[in-house]
Amino acid sequence: MKMNLKMYGTPVSISSNALQCNFDELLKMLENEIKKLSVKEMNKDPGIN
Repeated sequence: MKMNLKMYGTPVSISSNALQCNFDELLKMLENEIKKLSVKEMNKDPGIN
């Protein structure tokens, strides 16, 4: 993980060989998950951490 962080600026690296989808499918999945997280944050009670 340290090498990934040093080389790519992130501890996470996904090998294209490990993926079972193409780039467009992966991008769509990531965008959908980001939207879900954004909605959860917007609906989160500010008094609860």
